Amino acid sequence: MLQHLTSPLKYLFQWIKNNPWKWNLVMIIAFALILLNSRIYISYHELIRGEWNVGEVFKFNGARTTTSTPTTKSLPSKYQLFKATTPTIPTASPGTTTPPRPTTPPRTTPPPRTTANTSTYSPTYKCDDFLLFANSFKDGRGLGNQIFNLAAGHLFAKMTKRRLALNNSILNNIGLEEVFDYHYERFNQSNCQFYTISDLHSLGYNPDVEKNSELFNLTANKTILTNGFFQSWKYTLDEKPLRNVYLNFKTDIKSSIENYFTSINPANWRASTFTRVGVHVRRGDVLTDSKVKFGYTTPKASYFINAMLYILSLYKRVQFIIVTNDKIWAEKEIQPKPFLSRNYTTQDNFNILISTFDSAAHDLAILAMCHHTIISTGTFGWSPVAMW
Repeated sequence: MLQHLTSPLKYLFQWIKNNPWKWNLVMIIAFALILLNSRIYISYHELIRGEWNVGEVFKFNGARTTTSTPTTKSLPSKYQLFKATTPTIPTASPGTTTPPRPTTPPRTTPPPRTTANTSTYSPTYKCDDFLLFANSFKDGRGLGNQIFNLAAGHLFAKMTKRRLALNNSILNNIGLEEVFDYHYERFNQSNCQFYTISDLHSLGYNPDVEKNSELFNLTANKTILTNGFFQSWKYTLDEKPLRNVYLNFKTDIKSSIENYFTSINPANWRASTFTRVGVHVRRGDVLTDSKVKFGYTTPKASYFINAMLYILSLYKRVQFIIVTNDKIWAEKEIQPKPFLSRNYTTQDNFNILISTFDSAAHDLAILAMCHHTIISTGTFGWSPVAMW
C-alpha cells in the first residue's frame, strides 16, 4: 500500500509547488494532518529541499500494537529532530562525602500595600477609588476659585465614598498646595472610565448632586471628574472638615500673619479689648469691559464705609485691615472722615490699615484670621466667610 501512495504524494507536492501561496498553505495544513494521524516523523529541511523517500519514512514508523506495553523503535539520526539526553549525576570520589543538597527557603507573604497622604500613592487602587476635583485648574484660576472647587469636590467625594485626588497631568497652578499644609494624591491611570459632574451655570447650584443613590449608581466603577466653578454657598455646608483637614495654612504663612497682627496693635489698646475685621476690596480686573459685560460689579466706597459703621455700632473698638488689589483707590476713598462725623475718634474707637503684603496667600490668611470679614466681588473674599 505504501508503494501505491508514493506516486500520488510526489504529484501532490509538485502541484503545491506550482500553485499560488494560498492553496499551498491549505494543502500543507491538510498534508500535515495526514502525517500527524499516521505518526510520521519527517525533517523540515528534507521537505523543503525534496530530499525525502516516502517508503523509507513509513518503514521506520513502527506498527501499532494492542498490548499494554507498546513496542518502540528509534529513528535513524537523520530523522530525529530532537535528541533525548540523560543527565549525568556526578558521584563522589572515594573517601569523600557528597555535600547535602541546598534547600529552598519557604515563600513568605509580602506585607499589604498601603497608601500614604503624599503626592504619590501605591499602585493598588481601583478606578472608583478617586474623585478628581481640579480638572479645571488648567485655566489658571485663582486661589478663591480653587477653594470652592475643593469644597464641591469634598462634598461629592463624601457622597460617593471616594478619595480626593488631583490629575497627575496638572502639576502647576495648584495654589492649594502652595498655601495650605496638605498634599493631595495624584491619579495617573488613563485606562479608567470617567463620569463628569458639572455645574449647570455660572454662580449656580446643581441640584442633581443631592440624589445620592442615583449619583452613586451612575458613578459605579468609574473615576469622577468635576468640571466648573461651583460658586454656590450650598457646596460649602460641610465646611468643618475642610477647615480642619484641607485648609490649614502653612506654618510660615500663619506665623507671618500672627507677627503682623502683633506689630499693628494700637499702642493704647489691649489685645483682648478690640475686634479685628478684614475688609476685602476687589477692583482691577473686574473693572474691564468684558467683566462688566459678563455681570461683575464693583462696590463703591459708600458700601464699605456703611458696612464698617455698622460693625462699629456693634463693638466698642474695631481695627479694620483692608486687603485689596488697588491700594491707591482704597487709601483715597476709605477715609476716617465719615467715622469722625459719627462721633467716633481714631484713637479710642477705630483703626484703619491697608495690608502691606503683596501675596494672595498672606492676604487670604489675614481675612481668615480676623474675627469678622466685609466681603465684595469674588470668591477670594467670600471663601474666608464660608470656610473659617
